[in-house]
Amino acid sequence: MTDRFVETARAVAELNGIPDYPFVVIPHPIASDSDAELRAKAEASIDGIVALLTREPAGRPALHPHRRSGGGARPLAAAPDL
Repeated sequence: MTDRFVETARAVAELNGIPDYPFVVIPHPIASDSDAELRAKAEASIDGIVALLTREPAGRPALHPHRRSGGGARPLAAAPDL
């Protein structure tokens, strides 16, 4: 998200009970950026995105593909009315 929306995002996260919800921020604005400017902003955020996607969630034990606990992941069932 862009830095213009950080305060709103933090408020929404707080309201949803996840005040420390992590996100990556890029400079605002983006609507008027050229392709090259957008690419530069995206490339500058890659390390932060990778860090968020690969870190262990706070307060949860690490699950590794070769050592799953609790029988591993279970498929989600669709709601009966879908």
